[in-house]
Amino acid sequence: MAKQWLVNTDLSVKEIAAKLHYNNSQNFIRSFRKLEGITPGRYRTQHKQAI
Repeated sequence: MAKQWLVNTDLSVKEIAAKLHYNNSQNFIRSFRKLEGITPGRYRTQHKQAI
């Protein structure tokens, strides 16, 4: 869900973290990077350019 929101909305990373019930956006960023190997901000930049 986070990947869809990053690419298809203008929600900030902090807003996406809150929607996913993270108390701290840094925890979301850390988890995202662990799974994807890239930060949410960089993921958004790369995938928005690809469209």
